[in-house]
Amino acid sequence: MNMPEVELSHVSKRYEDAVALDDVSLRVADGEYFCVIGPSGSGKSTLLKVVAGIVRQDEGHVYIGGELVDDLPVEERGVALMFQEIYLFPHMDVWENVTYSPSVRGAEPEVVRRIGLELTDALGLALDRRAMPGELSLGAQQRVALARALASGADLLLLDEPLGSLDPRSAVELRRELRRLAKGLRLTAIHVTHSQEEAMAVADRIAVMRRGRVVQVGTPEELYFRPASPFVARFIGGECNFLEGTVVGEEGGLLVVDVGGLAVKCAARGRVGRRVVVAVRPEFVELSRVSSPGSWRGKVLDRSFMGSYVRYSVRLECGVELVAKSPPTEAFEVGGEIYLRVRWDRAIAFEYPKEGLSRAVAYE
Repeated sequence: MNMPEVELSHVSKRYEDAVALDDVSLRVADGEYFCVIGPSGSGKSTLLKVVAGIVRQDEGHVYIGGELVDDLPVEERGVALMFQEIYLFPHMDVWENVTYSPSVRGAEPEVVRRIGLELTDALGLALDRRAMPGELSLGAQQRVALARALASGADLLLLDEPLGSLDPRSAVELRRELRRLAKGLRLTAIHVTHSQEEAMAVADRIAVMRRGRVVQVGTPEELYFRPASPFVARFIGGECNFLEGTVVGEEGGLLVVDVGGLAVKCAARGRVGRRVVVAVRPEFVELSRVSSPGSWRGKVLDRSFMGSYVRYSVRLECGVELVAKSPPTEAFEVGGEIYLRVRWDRAIAFEYPKEGLSRAVAYE
């Protein structure tokens, strides 16, 4: 079986005055599980539809397996499609839905039966083969939709928010199935989602989109620990502390930045006097009841129990506010005095955005 490489070269798409894709160039490797994420309206679904052939780009080219496919219809691109909306034939049972594609293509009955058995077994549908779609949960219906997509024999799997209609538990279970099946069947997969947690869990690499552009591509670890912009730092992880300051020096290869009268060090280089934004994730902010070298005193403003962690908002004596995430076994009371340490080795300094910080990190 082939594992097609997918390439977009300078692809743009406009809808009247709205720019959906703006000069997008992207390459997805053979056999890669590739996720595309971004806020609503960032262009990620349009990108997938251009690859599928559902939407024709205004500029640029699309290649699948090294072949230019700009003029090929959907059915000739060798793609399997799966969407958030669950598309099943309501008058057909599970078996008939799953085996529909090889049956209408004229495959031998033995081949149709083998495909149906393999896919219903792999997706835990063996006991539901004669059930009607309406008798199944949404999670089971989406498994049927996945099995039917895979039964087409396509080498490229395109998924547009495939877990969006499912409850959290079913979504977690099915996302594991998606990656396992794609790797087991040696498929190339492009998975569009607005959920960074979903993408981080399944992707080999991720493209982050914003306003029709790809702003960074990398592994989950690269995006998390080495974001290329304040927007990526906020979008990957869901929350980030941003401290505005001025570079006052350099020490041991680290910038020394003045933030509200506090001197902080972080991994970057820059000129003295330059205005910067220092980004540090809440999980790298540590709280304690006792002072220690390098710690700062503050006051707990807010506390939210989130199950696996507790989210705290803390105001330092200098007026700077930070968000911290601590284990649920630790409890700091609202209004209480606290000491805070930051893992500055995990902080990153960005040049202050020309459009201002709030616009630079906005999800629109």
